[in-house]
Order: sequence, then structure tokens, then C-alpha cells
Amino acid sequence: MTARFLPLVLLVVASVTGVARQRVVTGTVVSKKDRQPLELANARLVLRSDTTRLVAGAVTDSLGRFRLVTEQTEPMRLRVGFVGLTSAAHDVNFPTPEADSVDVGTIQLDGNDMALRAAVVRAVAARVEQQGDTTVFNAAAFRTAEGSTLEALIKQLPGAEIGDDGTIKINGKTVKELLINGKDFFKGDTKVAMKNLPTNLVSRVKSYDKKSDYAEQTGVDDGEESFVLDISTKRELNQSFVGNTDLAGGLGEGGEGLYSTKLMGMRFTDRSRVGLIASHNNVGDRGFGGPRGFSMNNGGRTTSTMIGTDFSWENGRGKYEGGRFEVGGNLLYFRNDNHTETISSVENFVTSTQKGSFDVSHAENNSLSQAVHARLRLKWNPDSLTQVAFRPNYEWSKGCTTGHSRSATFDADPFAQYGVTEVDDVLARVHKTRFVGDTVRVADAFLKNVNTRYDLSRTTTHKVEGDLNITRLIGGRNGRNITFEARGGYNTTANDAYSRADLYKRVAADATGPRMAAGGTHQYTDRPSTSWNYRVGLSYVQPLVGKLLLETRYRYQHKYTDGDRSLYNLMSLDGYSTLADFLSAHTGLGTVSQLYIPGTTGVIDWLDPAQLLSRLNAEDVQAAVRDAQNSQYATYRYDNHRVQVGLRYNVGAVRLSAGVRLSPERTRLQYERAAIGRIDTVRNVLNFAPNVRLRYAFSKTANLDFNYRGRSSQPSMTQLIGVVDHSNPLRISVGNPGLRPVWNHEMHLYYNAYNAERLQGLMAHADFNLATGSISQLTVYDDVTGRRFTRPENIDGNWNAAAGLTFNTPLDRAKVLNLSTSTDANFTRSVGYVASSAAASTLPDAPSLREVNALFAGVTADKSRTDVTALSERLDLSYRRSWWDLTLNGRVAYQHSNSSLLTAANLDTWSFAYGAEANFTLPWGMTFSTDLRMTSRRGFSAAEFNTNELEWNASISQSMLKNKALTLRLEAFDLLNQQNEITRTLTALARTDAWTNMLNQYVMLHAIYRLNLFGGAKIPERPEGHPGDERPGTNFRPVQPQGGNGGHLGGRPGGGPGSGRPPF
Repeated sequence: MTARFLPLVLLVVASVTGVARQRVVTGTVVSKKDRQPLELANARLVLRSDTTRLVAGAVTDSLGRFRLVTEQTEPMRLRVGFVGLTSAAHDVNFPTPEADSVDVGTIQLDGNDMALRAAVVRAVAARVEQQGDTTVFNAAAFRTAEGSTLEALIKQLPGAEIGDDGTIKINGKTVKELLINGKDFFKGDTKVAMKNLPTNLVSRVKSYDKKSDYAEQTGVDDGEESFVLDISTKRELNQSFVGNTDLAGGLGEGGEGLYSTKLMGMRFTDRSRVGLIASHNNVGDRGFGGPRGFSMNNGGRTTSTMIGTDFSWENGRGKYEGGRFEVGGNLLYFRNDNHTETISSVENFVTSTQKGSFDVSHAENNSLSQAVHARLRLKWNPDSLTQVAFRPNYEWSKGCTTGHSRSATFDADPFAQYGVTEVDDVLARVHKTRFVGDTVRVADAFLKNVNTRYDLSRTTTHKVEGDLNITRLIGGRNGRNITFEARGGYNTTANDAYSRADLYKRVAADATGPRMAAGGTHQYTDRPSTSWNYRVGLSYVQPLVGKLLLETRYRYQHKYTDGDRSLYNLMSLDGYSTLADFLSAHTGLGTVSQLYIPGTTGVIDWLDPAQLLSRLNAEDVQAAVRDAQNSQYATYRYDNHRVQVGLRYNVGAVRLSAGVRLSPERTRLQYERAAIGRIDTVRNVLNFAPNVRLRYAFSKTANLDFNYRGRSSQPSMTQLIGVVDHSNPLRISVGNPGLRPVWNHEMHLYYNAYNAERLQGLMAHADFNLATGSISQLTVYDDVTGRRFTRPENIDGNWNAAAGLTFNTPLDRAKVLNLSTSTDANFTRSVGYVASSAAASTLPDAPSLREVNALFAGVTADKSRTDVTALSERLDLSYRRSWWDLTLNGRVAYQHSNSSLLTAANLDTWSFAYGAEANFTLPWGMTFSTDLRMTSRRGFSAAEFNTNELEWNASISQSMLKNKALTLRLEAFDLLNQQNEITRTLTALARTDAWTNMLNQYVMLHAIYRLNLFGGAKIPERPEGHPGDERPGTNFRPVQPQGGNGGHLGGRPGGGPGSGRPPF
């Protein structure tokens, strides 16, 4: 308990709240000679009393427009400049003292025409700009292949990572949402925009912490933010319809046909957006452009189909004006057909007194998943002080998976014993023995078991959710407000699964040598479940002194889940080739004619016994084979009252918040099982959760953010229920009704800075997470057969620390030679319990709950600790000219793992990658991009995973027709056919090296047609020498027009006043 209260030392005074009034200055910059708009002109606000003090800055867009946001109330002067033209200065005069915006109109810059043309060649777009807590990436400063989508651009952003599952991280922070022009875009699914939004529509990408609806309405920072990427489209698209069609075909490594189609249509106005997106492909939507790093796991080979529509509309009233109304939403359907092949090698960390435990396996899985998502959002201001927000959602999903695997377990390293280097060679040696009959004699005494497994599962889910928020400001916008919230959801799931494990496990040797006995399981499981929840809450904020505010909140939440698990042991059905044969031997169960048979008669060969249950309505057959001991009905109820008190304070550059939360929780678990009757368990817990957040603005472009939060988490219903899962007889698990809640300490420190004069960017972060009583596994090993029995247990000692630094700087005065470096360090300690027992080998393949509980009660477990240290460094050096750029890049990653139980199993792995990327833009509209990269891996246990891969990718495209509307692009991946997909994962209990199949080598030809209709200005083409043609490849190097202090256009205000002077 002492550790929980240590953060109270940080609860000094209180937290962020009041927001100063923002003032906006807008205008347009043109050339006096031809009245044409000037893009990338500098617009700066300075104080009249001290013109060296920068208040706000921005660069103009392609229409010459700028927008400056400030909280400054002193008299200001506007300075506008462009390289080669004479600068202009104007005093800014607001119409009235209460006015919060002014448009200074059109500003004309005069100068020599030759100087202007030269300046256009020299001007360079800023790659990265910083204002307050908003980081802005200028899309024009990054080169992407013609016709590429947003994913190709995001991959190149400094500090950006895209995970194998599509998760986006920017400088270690996970992106929760992806917005377009500040509005939701297919909310909840970032991959839709990443895979389908063309990069030629994008002006800027902004990353920031988006405030909650409550914080935006009240100005009171409630800390419930979500990190987002906000995509700004080009302003000239307003009042336009933009379309993009991409048709592609190609060939894979084995000559198989590949295809990809994409369709995007979007209508933009000042107040609305509506779009349609569709795609269908069998290449996993990999995309072209940007570095691929060390991992490109597509999760196997996938054919995907997607179609969806998204819209937003507002009635034009001011953000806080009475009568304002916003509506938006999306409807999305997708389907994925996936085939995954995985080859893995596992070393289990066992006690020093045990023999080793090594697993090898080769598995294939096929899956089909479909889903429909429908989301709606409504916002309405009945008056200027009240806001109502309502967000209903509906989801439907359906999935089916089939799997087949072969595996073997040993008590000595099989690669060393057999003298081979590949997993398939190990399995081939094992299966030289023909495993038929009840007992088989084998040649290898170190072989523990051999398992051939089949699986089939189906799941269908319906989910309805909604949340309502009503906020009322009291006495104006001075901080006093009251808010009511209500949320609810209802969910139903139908799930059934079939599994068959044909197992041979080691038994005592006889005079003739080692022997293995037949066993296994054959099961069908039906698991329907229903859950619903609701939450209501009330909060009130009261100003105390100045900008010190007191916040109080109360929230009640209720969750209910019921699950019915019916388990059927089908071993008794084996030996009957047809249903008629089975019923003939069991006359009491009726005849075939009495059973309802669905329309389909086709079954998978190895599924014959399961058709009695999954394909026929044969309740009498089910009753005959139902496992009453491990079938049950359970309900889980969770009630939570949360009372929160906090102080928030905002003054100058400092924003501080602190508070405590008291949360009494009550859980009730009830389940019924034929063997033991009815069980009713009630648990009451009182949680105390402090939180502190400090944000300090050193200047407009340098910010520090520290956040600590304590929270508790409850074990899941599956972890709590005492049911034995022996669908895999080698991996038997059971729940633990005695699990306690987990307490989590989370601390985050983040710093970012941008030097506008030196064009340098710095971002740093540090994170620490500590779990008290975290839920880990107690594993009991069977030394004889290689089986494992696991049960969740509370354990202390799990923690993680991470830090990272990203720095970029130009190396020359012309800003054409740039250096970027990213350094990351991570340490993870994971703990668990490990034991062995001679009694484990005496248990049957489908043991009862009583037998498994007795096994765990009779062992003395050792605490297993695994420490993993990971270090990585990435370095990029780029050089760019008006029509070409070259990037040299390198990365090294090191991982050291240390096991407390097996010091001999301490592992060190290295991954190296180095190479070059080049992009060329030729005058006749042709572009060529290529990258060459060598990747090496060392330290993996299986020699086949220690590889050298020389990967070469290339793309060439030609634009044609009026306005370059049609682009033909030929792209080729992995031309040398060298790339592999290899990963290593470590836990407290095991180390796993794995290879997964993926689409590596292939060639595609794209035909991309762009359409722009309905009166909008066409998307401007970049003439030769324009800054947009100088977009480098993949580095973090902020650059902007020479001679200016830069700034930020159209971003979010924030950061506190500061001085505007360089932070470093």
C-alpha cells in the first residue's frame, strides 16, 4: 500500500483549467506583378513594443492564405516576406476590444521578377514545424510515388512506426484516431484512411492530443485525451469533387496472378465532406514507399475487400454559438480471407533441476472474417452555453477459422541432437516413425511427445453502443460548469469450436527401448454469451481563486455478462464412419430420419464425428457425449462507484493538475456445474487512484509534459472461472476464482522542441509502468510427456521502462544536406511461476477440475524472471536537389535476454540494416524511385533464422493526359527474392523464434486516374524547381523558406505564451 501513496508527494497544488481567449489573424499574400498567390510566404506576428519578440508564425498555403492564432492582447504588427521580394509590415487592428478575429485582406509583395523566379527554386518546404503541443508535418516536403496512399507518407514521418497490425506510433505514442480537417474519418479504424486516401490530397499531417468533447466545450482539461493524426487537405479542394481510381495487376514469385483495385470519391465544401471508399486486392494492401524496417509481417497471405462511406456536415454557426449543429458518421463493410503458415522454435524456461523443454511446430491456418461497422455522431448547441453530444454505434462481425499443425516436444535441443538447422528437418526426423496403434516404439529417448492437431471455430457477434453527454456552462465561460453523461452497450456472441488432437506421449521405456502411447482429445464446444453495461455520471467544476478550479465527479457503472459453455467429448464417436452407424449402435438415441439435416452435405474429411453436433440438430446425441464436469453456466456482475476530486490550475507557461479517485468495486461471479452444483463468489474492493499532470511551455515551440496515473484492473471472467480447458491436451489450463485486482502505476514524460532559426527538431520521451499483483501464469511441467498445466496467479515484479530521442538538423546553409537520428531503449521484466511434478504424467488427457486443482496444490513453484533489454539506433543522411534526392540510411537493433532459471539460456540477438534510397523526377512527368537495403540477423537458435537479405524495390511512373490525370506506375518488390519474415518474442516462461509466410517478391502495374469536378480549382501541379519537387525520402529534417522564422499554419493553438525564441 505504501507504494500507492508515494505519488501523493506530487499532489502539490492543482491542475490545468482555464483557457485564455484566442485571437485569429487571417489574410492572403500575392505577387504585385501578376496578382498570383505566393505559396510558402512567411507571415509573422510580433509585438509593436518589441519587434524581436515573435508572437505567432505561419507559412502560406498554395492559395497564398495564412492563419495565425495567438492569445496575445498587446498591440501587434504583421510582417510578411518571401525570398526575393520586398517584405511588408502592417499594424494589426481588431475592430473592437472584444473582437477575437480580423482579416487583413490581400497583401501584395513587390520585387524583381528574376529574383522571384530564383527564389522559387531556392525556397524549401518545412518538413516539420512545432507550435505548442502540435507537431505539423508538411506533406509537400516528403516524396511519395505517384498514386500512393496515406500509408506511404506516414511511413516517412520522423519518429513514425507502423506495426504489423496497422497500429501507428509517433515518437512512442499510439495513434488512437485519424481525422480529416479536424473531423472524424471512419472513427475507430485508422487503416481505412491509411490504405485508401491518396497522398496528392494531403497538405499537412498534424499530431496532437485531442481533447474530449467536455474539455472542448468547457475549457476545463479533464485529462481524457486521445492522441490523433489530423490530415489537412488542400484548401483548393473546397467546393470540389475529387475522385481517384487505381486498377492494378501483376505476378507473384510463383507466377500466381495478383490484383488490386481502389476507388475513392470525395466531395468537399467549407461546411461538409462526404466520401466513398472501396478496395479489393489479394496483395495484403502493402503499399509502396517508405522504409520497411525489420518486420513486414502481413499475417500470412490475405485477400481483402472493403467498401464504406463517411460524411460530416455542420450548419455554419460558430463553434460555441447557439443553434450550432454537427452531424457525421460512417458505414463500413470489410471481408478478409487469410492463409497463414507459421514455423516456430520454442525454448521453455524451466527450473535448473529439470531437463530442458524444446518445442518445434509447423502450422497452417485459414480464416474468413466479415464485419459491418455503423457509427453516428451528433452535436447540438441549444444555446451558447449548452452542448449536447450523442454517439450511437452498431457492429456486426462473423468469423470462421480452420487450422492444422504438427508439433513435437523434446527435453534436449533437437537441432543439436539431429544435426540439422531447420524446423521441418526436425519434424521429418520425428515422423520417420509411423505413429499408428496404441503404443509405438521410437528411436529417440529425448522425444517427449508428438502431436497432430485440427481446429475449427465460428463466431458471430452483434454489438450496440451509445453515449450521451450534456454540458452546461454556468455564468459564462469562467470555468463553472455541470455535465451529465450516460453510456450503454449490449452485446451477443455465438461461438462454437471443434478440435481434435492426435497425441503420442512418452511412457516408461521397456527392455526394447523408448516407447510412446497414443492419446489425445476430440471435442466440440458451444459458447453463447450475452453482455450489457451502462454508466451514468455527473461532474461539477467550481472556480475558487483566480484560475484555480475545483473539480468533482461521480460516476456509477454496471456490467453484466452471462456465458453458457457446453463441452462435448467426441472420443466415443470415433470408429463410426456415418451417423447411421453410430445410431445403430446406440438404439436409444433415435434414427436418422428423426434428425434435422441442414442443406449442405459437404464436410471436411477429418470433421466426420463433429457433424453429429455442429451440423445436425441432434440433442439426444449431444446429451450422450456432453462433459457435465466442464460444462457450465456462469454470470458475472460488476458494480463500480467512482468519486473523484481534483484541482486544476493554469497560469502563464505552467499547467498543473492533481487529484484523487476513490472507487469502491463489487464483483459477483456465479456459476453452475453438474459435478459441484452452484458457486456464488462476491468480492468487494476499495481502490485509491492518485493522478498528477504537469505541462510546461518553455516557448511556443518547446513543451514538457509529465503525467502519472494510478489505476486498477479486474481479472476477466475467463480467468476467474474454475473450468478446465483441455482442447489441447499438451496445453491444459484452468481458471482461478481467487484472483485479485491488479494495481498499475503509469508514468510518462514527453518533451518536444523546434528551433525555427536553425531548423532543428528534437523529441524525447520516457515511460515507466509497474504492475502490483499483475496476473501471470503458474506453469507445471510434466517432464515425462512434455505437457503443461497453467493457472493464472497474482504476482509482483512485472515492470517496463522505455526512452527515446529523435533529433534532426540540416548540415549546410542551403538546407539540402540533412541528418536525422532516432535512439530507443527499452527494458522489460516479466515474471511467472514454474514447477514440475511427477504426478502430472499420471493424469488423463482430459483431466477433471478436481484432478487439476490437486496437481497445483501439490507443487512448490519457483519464481521465473526474464529480463529483456532492447536498444536500437536509426541514422539517415539525405541530400536533395530540385529534381532528385538521395538518402543513406542505417539501423542497428540489439536485444539481450536473461532468464533467472536458465542462465545458460541467456540470449543475444542483433539485427542490422543499411542501404540507400533515391527518387528522381524528370521534366516530362516521369518519376523513378528505388531503394536497396541489406538486412542481417544474428543470435537466433535455429540457424535458418540467421539470415542476410539484400532487398531491392523499385517503382517507375509516367503521368499523362490533361492535368496529368492518368498515371501509369510499374512497381517491383524484393527483386532479388531475399526477404524473410522472422520474429523473436520473450516472456517469463519461454523464448519463441518464428517465421511466417508473406508475399515478398511480386510485380504490379497500376493505372491511376484522378478526377476533379464541380467547379473546384484543380489540384495544382508542381512545376520543375518548385519546392514540392524537393521532397526527400525518409528522414526527420525540418526545413522551411529561407530568411523566415517559420511557424505553423492552421494548427491547434496551445503551448502557453512563451517568448518565441529558439528553445535550443
